[in-house]
Amino acid sequence: MDSVNVSRRGTRVSQNCMFIVVYCLLGVQLLLTMLYLSRPSEVQLQKNPPCICKNINSRVGFDYEDNQSVLKARKKLEEDCQEHPNTLVGRIHVDVNVTADLNEQKKAMPDVDWGEWKPSNCKPRHKVAIIIPYRDRLPHLKVQLRYLHPLLQRQQVHYRIFVAEQAGVGTWNKGRVMNAGYIEAAKLFDFQCVIFHDVDLVPEDDRNTYKCFSLPVHMSSAPSQDNYRTRYTILVGGVMNFPREDFLKLNGYSNEFWGWGGEDDDMAYRMKASAMDFERVPPEIGRYTSLIHGDRDKNPRRMALLQGSKKRQAKDGVSSLPYRLLSSSNEKLYTHLLVAV
Repeated sequence: MDSVNVSRRGTRVSQNCMFIVVYCLLGVQLLLTMLYLSRPSEVQLQKNPPCICKNINSRVGFDYEDNQSVLKARKKLEEDCQEHPNTLVGRIHVDVNVTADLNEQKKAMPDVDWGEWKPSNCKPRHKVAIIIPYRDRLPHLKVQLRYLHPLLQRQQVHYRIFVAEQAGVGTWNKGRVMNAGYIEAAKLFDFQCVIFHDVDLVPEDDRNTYKCFSLPVHMSSAPSQDNYRTRYTILVGGVMNFPREDFLKLNGYSNEFWGWGGEDDDMAYRMKASAMDFERVPPEIGRYTSLIHGDRDKNPRRMALLQGSKKRQAKDGVSSLPYRLLSSSNEKLYTHLLVAV
């Protein structure tokens, strides 16, 4: 009997122990389940990492303000400049006796280099090359640049001025110098239109805009030497503006006019032969001061050459120009091209 009782007591003890173990395991499982359900979600941890949130937000706030300033500046720069800027002043008084020191002009225009400038507060609508055929006219060039640069900047165009100088002391050939200036300018500056500008003409009105048009435009319609009127109907000399493709279609200027006169009238004949219209700036704003110069040797063959203009046009011009570029240098207010023609 004693052995039976002992066996039964042992069985009861084992059963009690198992019950306690199972109870403990259930308690542990319940505790783990409660801990799991009460933990923060992974998404919340990713969205709101502890400790570093404050630092991140402070940095974002600082960058945000700076970025807004940058974005505003970029947006303003991406806006097109005004077609008729409010910086224009209209009629200008040109003082031909003013001391036009180039070094002083350079100091006054720190943003100009190689004769190039573009507005910094808007996107320019026009990209213009200005070619000045030149020889032995430094006093004229000084006065012209003194008025031309500020005028162009008020008009908010992207421009570059090229002074094409004929080397040597031989007979002057303006047509060749202008053609050479065009060829070299095209290598250095991706312009939309080109303006050929006599060195002895200074604009008197900034409403006469040096911008690009859909057809050629005669800008110097009223020079002071002609009492502010157009001397004759086919006149296209002085200051002439061409869309780039139109100048090439005309084959540029003739290379055959040695001495003064004829190449501009030949250009009028070329436009007529090519059925190309041109416009003229109204004399009220196409006013230019003509700077005084000495007598020039006229071309005695100019009338005969004009009669054969149409026949020569395809083979006589920028496509067949014989010339050499002797030097190209940065004079800050302009790009200087020295050419042998």
